[in-house]
Amino acid sequence: MTPRIKLFTVWCGPLPTWVDQFIHRVEYNPILDWELVLVTSPNTLNKLASDYTGVQCNKSTVYSQCDLRPLFGGMFHNRCKGYEWWGWCDLDIVLGDLNSLLPPLLDTTDVISVEEYGVSGPFTI
Repeated sequence: MTPRIKLFTVWCGPLPTWVDQFIHRVEYNPILDWELVLVTSPNTLNKLASDYTGVQCNKSTVYSQCDLRPLFGGMFHNRCKGYEWWGWCDLDIVLGDLNSLLPPLLDTTDVISVEEYGVSGPFTI
């Protein structure tokens, strides 16, 4: 059975010019169900994080909100229903053939990231 992966990108501001190429690569990988979460200000994500954790979150810039990525599974729990895996990615990465690469890794791993001993900002499942 092919696993289903919910992948989030949270974005604030105008989308980059290359977003169409990124979307094309996502569509090439039906193993992914990618969602672009548009936020209007850092306060939007701060409130979601605070509501989820019960701890006041005060990230002041959009970039500093990358620290919140490990919380996305809980913050967006209603959007993760029915998925075996969830993760996040940046828009400025090139996705290869994840349909072939990921299933064997997911059978033997709890976390997939570009870092060996931690999670990475650009891509983590």
